[in-house]
Amino acid sequence: MSDRFVYLIDGTKCRVVNPYDGSGLIVYTQVSGVDPYGCGGSEHVVDDVLLLVQPGEVFDNPPAKVIDEQIKLKQLELGELTTRLLSMELQELEAELQYKALMHRCANFSSKLSRLCEFVDGKITHFLLFDDYGQPRIVSVEDLMSVGYNAKWGKVLSLTVTKWPNLTWTLDGASTRGECVPCVSYTDARKAGQRWVDEQIVTGVYRRHIILFANDYDLLVPADYIKVVVNLERQELDECEAKDREAATRVRLAKEHEWEEFY
Repeated sequence: MSDRFVYLIDGTKCRVVNPYDGSGLIVYTQVSGVDPYGCGGSEHVVDDVLLLVQPGEVFDNPPAKVIDEQIKLKQLELGELTTRLLSMELQELEAELQYKALMHRCANFSSKLSRLCEFVDGKITHFLLFDDYGQPRIVSVEDLMSVGYNAKWGKVLSLTVTKWPNLTWTLDGASTRGECVPCVSYTDARKAGQRWVDEQIVTGVYRRHIILFANDYDLLVPADYIKVVVNLERQELDECEAKDREAATRVRLAKEHEWEEFY
């Protein structure tokens, strides 16, 4: 065993057993620790170790500088990886924000476009149709497509943008253009009709045709709403009758005046 000492990368001091002969160095070191079979728990040599190492794996002096350089290199690599990870996270966040924005934009179209897919698949069975005066009615596809059904309703179904980004279904005919709501069943059409009735009530539209439509398809209308409509119509009728009486009075007075001038 020679008197030459070398150091491993972790700083362990080793004695060289044999010189380098092309296959490596055999070095000898001792491992210190607490002998579980000893007494007093003091630290001392507990094992001898022979290692086969290459010249590039050992150093003549404690390799603190080498370790420091390796640490710096790893720190640079860690910094680059951290930067790349941050960039990827930012890209992922940007993609997520773009996806949410797209989904938000598509939210207004989803229900209408789903009806388009159902129409293509032949699942539409009824329509809630609105005439030129906004009066709705429920019509089945069979009745709508029959030759004898209300010739002014055409056979062209279109999905248009009436006010961006709102999409509207319309049925185009020879002499009319009406908004419609495609439905997958009669029950679905009644639900669409109920939604329309509810919207009219919420917005404060008081018309008899809303009540008549609800009665035709057994839809719900609050009693208070019906009472308001009845009172408004009675008021309008009273005003019309008052105007008629006033007009009749003017006519009568005019005739009386003519007779007075005649005599």
